[in-house]
Amino acid sequence: MVEGDETQLHSHDYQLTIKIEGKELDENGFLIDIVKLEQLTRSVIRKYEGKVLNELEIFERKNPTLENFSKILYDELISKMKAQAEKEIERIYSIEIQLWESEEANASYRSEVDV
Repeated sequence: MVEGDETQLHSHDYQLTIKIEGKELDENGFLIDIVKLEQLTRSVIRKYEGKVLNELEIFERKNPTLENFSKILYDELISKMKAQAEKEIERIYSIEIQLWESEEANASYRSEVDV
């Protein structure tokens, strides 16, 4: 178990960056329409806004680190994309979720998309 100041309950306002790499663009020059990506992303992060991550079931056996949170957001975004952006996800070969906790502190999770 991790010990120290970071184990004390405290809050963060996160900044999220999503990087998408793809194989080819659609006829309009998109991998995925940014409006659709924003809607999917909002639907994922909405359930975490204003919440204490330590109290959420998904963090029951995990520390709410930037790394764990980035992976959770990645998994949930991929799931939504597979369900609601089937055509677009076929063009995407990797997605990186980067979370910023401050101007200095950030971590990311990146993986290839398996369709």
